[in-house]
Amino acid sequence: MSESLSIYIPRVLKSHTTDSVGNILCNAGIGLVRRVDFVSVECDKYMAAFVHLQSTYHTPIAYEVCAKLEYKQEYKFTINSREFWILLKANNVIPETRLNMHQLAENHRLLEDVVVKQEEEISRMKDDITRLQDTIYQILRKAFNNETEKEAINANFNWMKLGKRYNGRAGDEGEYAVYNISSDEDMPSLNFSDEESSPL
Repeated sequence: MSESLSIYIPRVLKSHTTDSVGNILCNAGIGLVRRVDFVSVECDKYMAAFVHLQSTYHTPIAYEVCAKLEYKQEYKFTINSREFWILLKANNVIPETRLNMHQLAENHRLLEDVVVKQEEEISRMKDDITRLQDTIYQILRKAFNNETEKEAINANFNWMKLGKRYNGRAGDEGEYAVYNISSDEDMPSLNFSDEESSPL
C-alpha cells in the first residue's frame, strides 16, 4: 500500500453509504477508505461524494487510477452493468476534525450569531456615515457662499462622498451636474437642494 488519496465522485446513488463505498473500492483493489463526505446535489436520485483513502493498494487498477488523477484526468470506474462512477482528484478537501456533530452544530450557531451582529453593526455604521456626510455638507454650505462658491462646495463634497475631486456646472433646474475636473466625462447627478433639512 502507498500514500493517501482523496477522490471526488460527482454522481453517486443515494442508496450508497460510507461502508458500501469503502467496500466497493477495497474489493476492486483500489485502496482502503478512511472517510467519505457526501454532498447534496440538485437531483433526487444522486449525490456527490468525497472519498478519502487512507492508502492505495499496489495493484494495476490502483496504479491506473492514481496515474489518471495525477494528470487531472477522469477515471471511469465500472461497478456493475448498471452503475459506474467517474473518479476525479479532489482539490478542495475538507480537513478532519475531532468535533462531533453536536459541537459542529453549536459552532455553526455561534458563527451565525456573530454574522447577524456584524450585519447590524455595519448597517448602523452606514447610517452614521450618511448622517456625518450630510452634516459636513451643511457645514460646507455655511463655510462657503452658496451663490458664488457652489463649485467649491460640490468639489469638497464629492471628495468626501466619492473619493474623487470634481467641480460642478449648473444643470437642469433642481439638479447640479457633476464633472471630473481632469476630464469632460459626465458623472451621475447629485441633488443639493437649498430646502434640505439640516440639524445646523
